[in-house]
Amino acid sequence: MDLSEFKPPVRLSMSDEEIYQALGAAQANEDGIARAMAIVEEQANLREHDNQLFAEWVVRMQTSDAPEAKIALENVERAKQGLEPLSLTSNLTPVYSEPAAPGVVDNVVAALNAAHAEPEVISDQSLETLVDEGEDEEEGPVSIFASLHEAPVETLAEQNQIAEPVLESVVEVPIEFVPETVSEAGEVDFDQLLAEAATEATTSIMVSGESFEPAVTFETDEPTNFEVSADEDALVQEEHKKSPLAPAESGWWQNSAFWVISIGILPPVLVAFMLSSVRQTFGTAVVGFGLALLVNLGFIISAHFTAQRSAEPQVVTTRATFGVFGAALPTVGILTLALALIMLLATGTTSAFGIALDLGAELVPGFTLGQLISIATVVLAILLAGFAKKILSWVNAVAAGLLLVTFIVAALITRDQIDFARINMSVDIVQALLEAAVIGIFISIFTYGKAPQVIGSKVGQSKTIARWSALVGFAVVLPLAVFAHFSLIMSQSGLTTSFNLISALGLAQQNDFVTPILWVIGCAAFVFALNLGDQVLTSLRGFALNNVRGWIFAVSALVAGCLYWLAPSLETWLSILTITLVPVATSVGFAVADSLVRRGEYHEASLLRGYGFYGKINVLALIGYALIVAAGWGLTAPSSVAPWLGYFGATPPEVPALALVGGVVWGLITGIPRILVQEREVAEVELRKASLSEFPGFSE
Repeated sequence: MDLSEFKPPVRLSMSDEEIYQALGAAQANEDGIARAMAIVEEQANLREHDNQLFAEWVVRMQTSDAPEAKIALENVERAKQGLEPLSLTSNLTPVYSEPAAPGVVDNVVAALNAAHAEPEVISDQSLETLVDEGEDEEEGPVSIFASLHEAPVETLAEQNQIAEPVLESVVEVPIEFVPETVSEAGEVDFDQLLAEAATEATTSIMVSGESFEPAVTFETDEPTNFEVSADEDALVQEEHKKSPLAPAESGWWQNSAFWVISIGILPPVLVAFMLSSVRQTFGTAVVGFGLALLVNLGFIISAHFTAQRSAEPQVVTTRATFGVFGAALPTVGILTLALALIMLLATGTTSAFGIALDLGAELVPGFTLGQLISIATVVLAILLAGFAKKILSWVNAVAAGLLLVTFIVAALITRDQIDFARINMSVDIVQALLEAAVIGIFISIFTYGKAPQVIGSKVGQSKTIARWSALVGFAVVLPLAVFAHFSLIMSQSGLTTSFNLISALGLAQQNDFVTPILWVIGCAAFVFALNLGDQVLTSLRGFALNNVRGWIFAVSALVAGCLYWLAPSLETWLSILTITLVPVATSVGFAVADSLVRRGEYHEASLLRGYGFYGKINVLALIGYALIVAAGWGLTAPSSVAPWLGYFGATPPEVPALALVGGVVWGLITGIPRILVQEREVAEVELRKASLSEFPGFSE
């Protein structure tokens, strides 16, 4: 008796787990993305094919009057419940209308005994483990993963509303065989039954009309997108990323506080002191500094657009320009600049406070109390930035609020020191433009990409206008007001070239306010050091590291402490800062060029893998970067740490600005064709991914 028609078709597509494993293995290769896409498309087609076969089989069973069909449908329901299937033969007794002669029955039994030592019957088989034993004789559609095990067969019984089969009681009737059902040799080949079932299962059947939902769906908490489930390169470790630019986590308050701390209060005081010490007129100084703030605002907008195209920081998006591993070269300069800044901040703060506090006592041979405090500041800043990163936004907000209050108090108690009749409002346009170029580029180099996420992508128009207005207030209006106030005080007080924070703030005659104001400034300086420590750790990702783990925090803090121990001099770190300005300015120029040219979002998976659209190393970009840095160093003034600088002879102060312009020009010339190709390839892949959603047998 042929029972193959009552068995569900054998599944050809892979299970969910097998697909995940196949995608991971595929993306470990150089052509990983294309190969993974091919796997997804093939499995989607196979699942659609499986669903069509199974849907047709269910319809045949529902319309069949055979009792075996009802048992087959019941076995489908039992398989869902994890129960053993019912036998298709043990509960059924063939009934024939006319009894055959007794001799015929004896002849049939004898023929069966001659063919087989024992009569073979189809035993109970679990629906989940049906195996096509006839595959060697006739193969189905070719699959690149045909060697993988068959996955459990799942059904559409519920979607087709299969009624619970009701088995009627079986009446025992003598078995009577019709002679035509036995071959001439009297053999019944039961293996042939399975072969026929396999042939039916692996035959493509086109079903027209009503479409059916997939028989198998993905039900897993693991990411199903092949972009984040593949194995990584040796140096690249994938991390679980949050939804980019989510309004609740836009970092707006942290960024606003960052601008207040980094360029809102203390830097304008330092710039006012430097310009007043060279006897520059108040009008020229204010115009030049205002233009510099506008230049910096332009760089903030550029970094904002980059942040809108990727949830990764700027040191990671730089991989799109230099390659995933080629980005390590400009990262060296960025990391060195961040370290030099945090060292200068720690050293300069203790030096400035040493005038009011006794920090010159030598506790350790060769090191004063102020130097030990500086070392502790550097180490703690990096450690806290790594292990307590989540509270950084709140710390920034508190420090920024205290600084704002301090500035208002200091401005009120020192307003009487300004003689408005002595203000020189004359403006030297050339000097103002030179000041704007130098100071604006300096500020932009230090802050570019540090807090770029200005506006989230999912906020309303009113919030967008409010946030941009607040940004202009924090990054332009506030620092310009601070600069103007203290520039007037310093220009009229006859300051010497020796910087004194108390005198610079006009607090020399205000003893009651000096101590609390100094404590607030000290706390703000430490919070700024925390931000620099965070930048040090973030810069490490430029070395093709996507996860900066806890032990790296500790090692980085130890290395920074040792560096300060070896070179505690303020002049040493100023020289190192001078060296790093040119390479960092060049890398910022490349980033600005990329921001100007690119229109679509970055392909996140390719930013984290050397075999993606951005490649391992972009030789052309690295050659341009090296040439611009070499030329910039040739124009940089020699220092005690690098006396070899300035080999071209001339040492103009606009060297960082020239290096940045060179990076922009080279980035535009070489980046336009490269970025257009990258965006076209990304668009093609995204289009293919979108087309996969049309397959009912695959859930992305």
